[in-house]
Amino acid sequence: MHRHLQAAGHSFTSLLVTIRSEFALRQIRDSDRSLAELAELLGFSGPSAFAFWFRQHFGCTVSAWRDRPAPDPATPSR
Repeated sequence: MHRHLQAAGHSFTSLLVTIRSEFALRQIRDSDRSLAELAELLGFSGPSAFAFWFRQHFGCTVSAWRDRPAPDPATPSR
C-alpha cells in the first residue's frame, strides 16, 4: 500500500491528515458534538490532543472556527 501511495505522490500520513481535516470541519459545521465526542470520533487520545491538532492545522480554536460566519453561497469563489 505504501509503495502505491508513494508512486501516486502521496503518503499514508498525508492522506490521514487530509481526510481527518475534511471530516473534522464537516462535523464541526454540521453537528453539535462536544470536543470530547469529536476527539474520540477522529481517533485522538483526548479533547486536548484534538484541540492542539486543530489549532496547529487551522490556526484557530474549534470554537473560533464554529463562530466564523458561513460563506455566502451566492458569492462566487476565486
